[in-house]
Amino acid sequence: MSELKACPFCGGTAIDVGLEAYRPVGGTPDDRWRVRCKSCWSPGAWGDSSDEAITHWNTRTPDPLAPLVQAVVDAAKAWYEVWLTIGVAKPIREGHNGRPLSDLIEAVHKLRETQG
Repeated sequence: MSELKACPFCGGTAIDVGLEAYRPVGGTPDDRWRVRCKSCWSPGAWGDSSDEAITHWNTRTPDPLAPLVQAVVDAAKAWYEVWLTIGVAKPIREGHNGRPLSDLIEAVHKLRETQG
């Protein structure tokens, strides 16, 4: 397996390569390879093999929305710390998968895809 570059959104180095359910609109569902950051759950492009998915991850062009997404993630983390301090939020339990952040990032990716 090729070496994986750090996540372009959070800088995380805990990167996962695996099969995920691919559900194209109007197409036939199947499983495809994908690279995903374990810290913020940012996904890479789909691949027909793990090597192809890794190549997509490592050779991606800089995302013009990455600074905006990172600013939102940083703001969310800052507010979470404030909410913890004043007792409004509960600590995230050990092993929490960070789905709210990944949902936000996935939405930004979908928006980017629709914008061309």
